[in-house]
Amino acid sequence: MTNSYVAGFDELSDAEVIHESDGMQGHVTLDLLAEKEEVSPRVENRILRVDSEVGASQAAVRGGDDGPTVTVAKPDRAEAVSADPVDYRAVTRTGTAFEATGVSVKDDAVDVRFDDLPDDEAEAHLRVFGAFDPDEAAYGYTDDGGELLDLPAAAAWDHFVLKGPVGAVGGEGRGKDSRA
Repeated sequence: MTNSYVAGFDELSDAEVIHESDGMQGHVTLDLLAEKEEVSPRVENRILRVDSEVGASQAAVRGGDDGPTVTVAKPDRAEAVSADPVDYRAVTRTGTAFEATGVSVKDDAVDVRFDDLPDDEAEAHLRVFGAFDPDEAAYGYTDDGGELLDLPAAAAWDHFVLKGPVGAVGGEGRGKDSRA
């Protein structure tokens, strides 16, 4: 499916026209989707929301069977940081995601536990993403009347997102500081 503007490109000049319509693409797309019994989109982690980069993080395997723990700093402009594991994940360069299994919030950092993380730092380019509530006064977003906006202002989000790059994940009992 394309529109008349794109259809005029050289790459499509020899393409077979299967159906031509004056309908709006949005409506045509919705009609095509409605014909399907189920649409299952998947997240590929290619475009990731980030409201605050918290700098280098530390990854370490700490005792027992808990799995690796990544410590990320709290964002400077956070009013509160989520303690719910469902709000955290680690994502590799290629989009593979690892869901958190536990979270412990400290004064200036957050420990995020995972069942497993990749060992190869260069291949993984691992980043941890998590949720926080922004300090609205620190961000200073106002409406036309000068009143602070309730953040996040986008209806699709109920929190802001932090990102911390992760260095090498150490072997059993030994962690390495990130140099990222």
